[in-house]
Amino acid sequence: MKLNREELQEHLAALEAEYVEQGHTAAAARRLARVRLGGNDQIQEERREVWRWRHLDNLRRDLGYAFRAIRRAPGFAAVVILTLALGIGANTAVFSVFSAALLRPLAVANPEQLSLLYWATPRFPRDRHIELSGSNTGLVAASSAGIHTPNPEEANYSISCPVFETLQEQAARRGISAFGFAPLNVPETIGVHESAIAANATLISDGSFAGLGLAPLQGRFPGSNDFRAGAPLTAVISYAFWTAQFARSADALGSSITIERRPATIIGIAPPGFDGLELGQPDAMWLPARAALQAGLMPWGDPRKTAPNLDERYWWMQVMVRRPAGVAPAQIQAALAPAFAAAISDVLPNPLKQGELRPQLKVIAGSMGINDIAGQFGGSLQLLLLGVGLLLLLACVNTSALLFAHSVGRRREIALRLALGAPRFRIIEQLLTESLVLAGLGGCAGVLLTPIASALLVSLLSNGKAIPLQPTLDWRVLGFAAAASLVTGVLFGMLPAFSYSRQGGRAPGSNRATADRAPLRAQRFMAAIQIALSLVLLVGASLFTRTLVKLESQPLGFDPAHLTTFDLDARSAGYGGEKLADLYLRLQHQLAALPGVSAATASQHTLLGGDSGGEDVRFPVSADPLAWHGAGRNGVAPDFFATMRIPLLLGRAIEDRDVGTNAPVAVINQALAQAAFGGANPIGRQLEVKDAAVYTIVGVAANTRYATLKGEFAPAYFIPYTGTRALQGLTFEVRSMLPTSDLRASIAHEIARLASGTAVTNFQSQTDQDGATLTNPRLLAKIMSVISLLGLLLAGLGVEGAMAYAVAQRTKEIGIRMALGARTAQAAGDVLRESALVTLAGLAAGLILAAACSRLIAAELYGVSPGDPLTLAGSAAALLFVALAAAWLPARRAAQVDPLIALRAE
Repeated sequence: MKLNREELQEHLAALEAEYVEQGHTAAAARRLARVRLGGNDQIQEERREVWRWRHLDNLRRDLGYAFRAIRRAPGFAAVVILTLALGIGANTAVFSVFSAALLRPLAVANPEQLSLLYWATPRFPRDRHIELSGSNTGLVAASSAGIHTPNPEEANYSISCPVFETLQEQAARRGISAFGFAPLNVPETIGVHESAIAANATLISDGSFAGLGLAPLQGRFPGSNDFRAGAPLTAVISYAFWTAQFARSADALGSSITIERRPATIIGIAPPGFDGLELGQPDAMWLPARAALQAGLMPWGDPRKTAPNLDERYWWMQVMVRRPAGVAPAQIQAALAPAFAAAISDVLPNPLKQGELRPQLKVIAGSMGINDIAGQFGGSLQLLLLGVGLLLLLACVNTSALLFAHSVGRRREIALRLALGAPRFRIIEQLLTESLVLAGLGGCAGVLLTPIASALLVSLLSNGKAIPLQPTLDWRVLGFAAAASLVTGVLFGMLPAFSYSRQGGRAPGSNRATADRAPLRAQRFMAAIQIALSLVLLVGASLFTRTLVKLESQPLGFDPAHLTTFDLDARSAGYGGEKLADLYLRLQHQLAALPGVSAATASQHTLLGGDSGGEDVRFPVSADPLAWHGAGRNGVAPDFFATMRIPLLLGRAIEDRDVGTNAPVAVINQALAQAAFGGANPIGRQLEVKDAAVYTIVGVAANTRYATLKGEFAPAYFIPYTGTRALQGLTFEVRSMLPTSDLRASIAHEIARLASGTAVTNFQSQTDQDGATLTNPRLLAKIMSVISLLGLLLAGLGVEGAMAYAVAQRTKEIGIRMALGARTAQAAGDVLRESALVTLAGLAAGLILAAACSRLIAAELYGVSPGDPLTLAGSAAALLFVALAAAWLPARRAAQVDPLIALRAE
């Protein structure tokens, strides 16, 4: 900012007048005024110092200096940027997946105003076989339902249609929009262009799309007429379904499709990005609930024939509300809870009418809908965030050490600037600016690596199956990367900046025989920190790897090799009852007769599929005949045990003669036989299943892994698939030496011949199915192993850098000692001894930190304790070996110091 001539003349005249009043002559007053005012350049400099944009001017200069410094040392800058890119890129990749799975809101208008309703009770009575939910919506744990409650409680987000209508009416009186939804059987068989495909469909109540704040891309959304009794079935399809099945043609509107052989007319197309209210289960279409129910489409795949919307005891609808601006979830809960309590009072069984057991209405945030992926992978992603966070901290310490060593060559420059009067804070500003520039470049490089790393992470999560998880570089991810870069730059730049700005006027080159100890101590300290952090990562990776090995070595009880499985529900082809059972039996025999197939069978639940079909059973011969015990249940076809190669220990297996008979039989496993009958022979004994039949035990099979690989073998029993409460779809298992891909065509041909119009889903090998149960353990073991190897590399580089710095600083000292008779082995030994001490100090701190952190991952471990001494000792030994190996090169360099050259140096 400059002063113009008129302003200078005004100031000068004012000063002259002041001196004249003091008694000076006019000439003397003019001279004194000019001396006091100073020259034009001096005035401009003083004004510049008080200029409010001075800091921006300094920043501009510091940025220019930082980029010139990078050009002067491109190799050093490349190492720093690459180190930071790995740390920031890994963090950004994991955060992008974490954000897509746990933080991304629904693609609707103002998602923060949405809330989900659910009911909860501190505990559910043991005698709980009451119809408060449909066959697939029984009481579930809060986490698996996408409901995250602050306290342990049993929760469910389904209510009956009459209760929903009461809540909707009560909400409307308060200006609150409430709407309901529920999935059909997942997936449905959809008929499009005379072909059958599998896709998800959801029933919705009137006002659902309006409550979500959505507008159709084309066509219209269902109106009141579409929800009235007797209305023809209509459908709104998703943008993805429109693209895949109709190539985005406008002809899709008004065309007819079938859902489980029920015709429906497409009336609208949802906007891009919206694929339903449940992350992990993208919808292909939405149907008006009342019309769909009257057409015979039951929510959750329930096989009952009567429309459940008229049944007060059938709880199936999930409810979401849109809160007006300024209304808190607690206010919604207070407004609707009395209406909920009154609506359910007549249908509650006696145990639930008592005090604290009475279900209470709760309200939680609904901006992200019902998150199924959070329950599956949320814990693993949080642990990975912790792991990559430690890796980034390790990269910060490593980079700080590199900067510290690199700044040695600049100590003369810094000392000279300080001696010439440069303020210390300006030196700190400049050095921190250089650090932030390096961090920014590292962050940019890390962002470029993020799409590749996040795609790899999603691939590991999906385990070969497509999951609706698409990490993107949105504002959250980019903001996280920017924040990580900023914090990283400050962290790794702080110590070198403050250390060298504190050196005063002392520059290297003084005639001291020993090195300055302060920088040496700082380098050793940073090396020890790197050792400690690396040990934490190594221990975590070792624990996860040992867990994976333990799980993979678990005996399954059956042979998964050369097994192909697929799901089939022939009800969509019009089969039901005895015809459906007969079709499944004929299909099983036809599959067994295919060329290259040695055996085929079917089951209600696939082994290691995550669903045990549990029921309560009672043993009349037990000490307490009134006691009920939990046991897994599976409805199976003939040849199940032979096809799965499950050894039969006593009696016989399920045979063709047992299918569809009125004489229920069962095969139990060893665990159930031991629990129910001890050492007695159970053949011919009775097994009572609550609210079902009494089965005659005809065989005892070896134990098998049923729903999970963890824990002991669970009690289980097997009955003919026609003995289940309602025959629906089955999983077929085909044993063949042919690859799964080669069997697909022949199997599809047989299904088309016997049950045309039926879609096959989940076509895969049993090995892939088993591998799905190991997705989280395998993800943690693989990613943490990569992270720990990077940490090991950084720790090794840190020790090597610290020892190299020490040797460089003590070259004169080493030269004097060798001139006085010290042997080369002694010089090398001193360096190795020093590195060992630094490493041991880091290991001691790391073991304490690892023992504390390993408690956080205890829930993810199996077969190994968090404080496993073998893991801790092995990790420490591996790190000690790496550190000593890294110190060998500086030790060798110390042994090769020439005393004459060292003493000739300044």
